[in-house]
Amino acid sequence: MLDKSFLKRTLLGSFVPILMFLSGCGGEEKHPVVTPPPVKRPVAPVASPDRLPKLQGMTARNLIGLFGSPDQDIDEPWARRLQFQSSVCVLDAYLYPPHKNEEMVVRHVDVRDLQGNDFNQENCLRMLVQKPHHK
Repeated sequence: MLDKSFLKRTLLGSFVPILMFLSGCGGEEKHPVVTPPPVKRPVAPVASPDRLPKLQGMTARNLIGLFGSPDQDIDEPWARRLQFQSSVCVLDAYLYPPHKNEEMVVRHVDVRDLQGNDFNQENCLRMLVQKPHHK
């Protein structure tokens, strides 16, 4: 005769894995497809010394419209660096594509004085916006 505890262990030991297997065999669930809203590209802002633009997300065209021709335009692997210089500061804007095959946008900004020391970004932006530039 079979031992009841052996029979119990055997049945429970088989039953649990079968239940787990079957729980994953349900019908296909339909998940709604959510389409993200279109990405809005910033339009070159009209800058005034009182109202400084936010550089993050701007395109090269936006920056050139705001500051004029860059003092340097360097293509680096996976990025583009535009450099603008005033009489006292230098601003480097690093542009990267947000997604493959999309127009590059500013993702990082470095600001320094002409000797390479840290410089206040807001003050540098004011100087660059006020600087006469040729398009």
